[in-house]
Amino acid sequence: MRIKLINLICVLCVLPLLVQAVEISEKSFKKLDYIYISATKSFEKVKTTNDLSNLVCHLDRLKSECSSDKDISELLSISYENCPEEWQDAYLQAVAVQLDLKDASKRLAMGGLLQDAKVVESVNSFMKVSYLQEPLSEGQHPNEGAPFETKEHRDKRMKWWRDGKFGMFIHYGLFSGLAGEIQNRKFEGCVEWIQMYSGVDFETYKKEALPLFRPKSGKAAEWVKLAKEAGCTYTVLTSRHHEGFNMFDTKYSDFNVKKVYGVDVIDEYAKACDDYDMKAGYYVSLLDWNHPDYDPTGSGISYPEGNLKAAERGERQFGNHEKYKDYLYNIFDDLLSKYKVDLVWWDFSQPHFQGDKTWGATRLMRRLWEVNPKAIQNNRLYHSDNHLSEGGIKVTPTWKEGTEKVLS
Repeated sequence: MRIKLINLICVLCVLPLLVQAVEISEKSFKKLDYIYISATKSFEKVKTTNDLSNLVCHLDRLKSECSSDKDISELLSISYENCPEEWQDAYLQAVAVQLDLKDASKRLAMGGLLQDAKVVESVNSFMKVSYLQEPLSEGQHPNEGAPFETKEHRDKRMKWWRDGKFGMFIHYGLFSGLAGEIQNRKFEGCVEWIQMYSGVDFETYKKEALPLFRPKSGKAAEWVKLAKEAGCTYTVLTSRHHEGFNMFDTKYSDFNVKKVYGVDVIDEYAKACDDYDMKAGYYVSLLDWNHPDYDPTGSGISYPEGNLKAAERGERQFGNHEKYKDYLYNIFDDLLSKYKVDLVWWDFSQPHFQGDKTWGATRLMRRLWEVNPKAIQNNRLYHSDNHLSEGGIKVTPTWKEGTEKVLS
């Protein structure tokens, strides 16, 4: 009996090794690349809703190929971390081709063409079956992310969002007074990015922007009233953008609208959302082009050229980013503690600048649900595969296997 037990233990110990013994070859990567490229071309061919049936048929065929082909299935079963070293370059190339596919699907969604439930289901199903795990970035670990919840709890929490559908997104901040112009230069597009577009350092930006921004008491209530009359069920207002100017009163920074102008825009907005029975959403910038401890060095994330040059001249220096993470948590906690918060729109992350390492993401999410267990959020605390629809949004890292999708 003892010998049999020892033999059984030995077999059980060997089983995990047998399960992981997959065979990877150049053929595996070529087949998967073909799947991604073929699907990308199908997305790019869609110009109107009349083209969606062809897209669905093609994706269903590719999905079947992925599921039935042993070479592809074995490749998709591994991660970059356990991929044989000789194939890691090919793995990264396949991930890059997969990102092209995801970008193609995003463009289609942004064009408003992915509205039909059956089409969305087909796209999501194909993406899931063909998904190649992205490499972990430095400092990431598998245990971070949003707290676990059951499907029943999530469905209940998400009901108002799914039922409401229509909302108003309001971009308003220190950048608004500049109206797309700084130092006699005009910039089009996302004017909240004007410091980045112009490249001015922060001191110059403040000198130009502060005199032109003139927030008035009562305006936030007018916007919420207008949204209600238009049939919206929620609004999202910028609580802070990348320039680091807080649109609410906070003891953690004097660079806020109440301190500078005597008006707490977020306080008026939150009260108006209560008055008009609207869900109150907040855009929250993770980036901060003002804070001295914010350190984007080597991140690849957006940062004004003028600030970098000021640092080279010794006029500005990067501090301790861990302190910035504490600051970010503290001002977010201020927002949660003082105002009605139903929805948080985080913005944004890059592959090497995300999650717990950069933002303290898990801590932020847990605090959100401690204060309001019914709150919802987008997924930009992490580098986002797809932030365009509930079906593509993940509340935990995009690199985490078995990730629970759907939060917005």
